[in-house]
Amino acid sequence: MGEFFAALVVFGLVITGMAVGVIFSDRRITGSCGGLGNGNCVCKNPCEKRQARMQAEQAQHESQHEAQENEAKPLVFHRR
Repeated sequence: MGEFFAALVVFGLVITGMAVGVIFSDRRITGSCGGLGNGNCVCKNPCEKRQARMQAEQAQHESQHEAQENEAKPLVFHRR
């Protein structure tokens, strides 16, 4: 029974140490939405950082689309 309480105390100290580390690291704990770095954010209300990234991607896509439309098109001559 003493081993059980010793293990319980050790796990309690580890959890307490991790909590204190998070508190003093001065960083927010973030959720899993977009946290994996794969860009598949399915949030209903994305964070500001994600919104800025989405706007930048949209602007880049639009500029690429405009560049493709403005490329010199080959001249086609038709016989009469």
